[in-house]
This record gives sequence, C-alpha cells and structure tokens, in this order.
Amino acid sequence: PGREQPMSRPWPIAAIVLAAGSSERMGESNKLLEQVDGHPLLTWVIDEILASTITNVFVVTGFEHKRVETALDDYPITSLYNPDFSTGIASSIRTGITNLPEGIGGVMVFLGDMPLISRNLIGELILRFDPPAGRSIIVPTYRGRRGNPILWSRDLFDKMRNLKGDRGARTLFKQHKKLIYELPVMTQSIIKDVDTPDGLAAIGEQLKARKRGDGKTSGSA
Repeated sequence: PGREQPMSRPWPIAAIVLAAGSSERMGESNKLLEQVDGHPLLTWVIDEILASTITNVFVVTGFEHKRVETALDDYPITSLYNPDFSTGIASSIRTGITNLPEGIGGVMVFLGDMPLISRNLIGELILRFDPPAGRSIIVPTYRGRRGNPILWSRDLFDKMRNLKGDRGARTLFKQHKKLIYELPVMTQSIIKDVDTPDGLAAIGEQLKARKRGDGKTSGSA
C-alpha cells in the first residue's frame, strides 16, 4: 500500500508535432501548408501518427498559426499556439510538454516538415520503449546518423520543460547517455525534411509512391 505501481504496457504515448517554424528557405510560402497530392504537407505525418497506437496528438503552431490550425480542423488533434515560437524550437517543446494530460508514459516528438515518417516506424519505436529496463529515450538511426522522431519517457518531462534556445531536446542526450536506445532503420525518412521547393517536389514524389504502395519509405531494422 502506498507504493506507486509500474505502468502496464502498452505505454500510453502522446505525440507533439512541431509546426511553428517560419519556413524561411521556402521563400514566401509556408511549407507546412504546401499541397502534396491534394493535401497539406503537415497532414501527411499527422495521418501516420493517427494510424498508430499513439493516444493523444498535440500540434504546436506559431508562424501563421491560424492558417495551420484551419488546415487541421477535421483532424482529432489538439492545436497549441506558441507565441514565443521565434525564440527557437525549445519554446515549442515546452508548450507541448506543459499541456500533456496526466497518465502519459512518454511523448514522441515529431517535426512537421518530415512527412515520410510511417506508422510502422512509429510502432517500432514504441515497441522498444521500456523505461524500467533503462530504455527511456528511443532514437532511430540511419547508417549511424540519429534522426527523428524521438520518444521520451515522462521521467524527462521536467527537464524538457526547462529547455531553451533552438537546439531542442537533443541537448539532454549528453546527460542521459545510459537511457538512450538506438533503433537502426533502413529508411532515410528519419533524416529527410523539407527545406526548399526542390526538396518539396522530391519528397512529394516519394509520398505519392508510398500512397500507391510501391514506395519504400517505411521500414525499420
């Protein structure tokens, strides 16, 4: 009596999708709202998250937040406006962490401009998540390079609330090396983001291929 019981699996996992940036390298357009096969770029990763076992999805907005939120009107997600988005990615992570509901065991942090992330990859990361066994930070890697999304245990939420600047939660890696579990994957999706119009066009073709069922944008080990 009085002892906290360990969480039963499956762990209740939430998602924070960072969608507050100003897309400076895309010119005048907001890359997250650029159409890919008839759908805003941002919605591709959200569709995959919603198809996974993740329980709550929070999208942190900033630049053109009303336009972004309108594009997500039909999605069962919670939009969170970060008025300090211009100070860097840390402020958006803080916004997301601060609004997580009670009972969440971990949070997976996504970048809104990485649309090739698949539901299969999300599932593989969650399968490796086991804080009592020391696997509190699950990081996908491609040929030794760490990518996104990253899954964090609730034990680290307080430290994530105190992040500052534009380096994000990766600044916690050095302090918690023993808690990191790296998952090697066979797909570049974990390191592919959209920064330029040419990059958008290339990723758009890959997304269309995946939709047809003949693309190899998913996969893990």
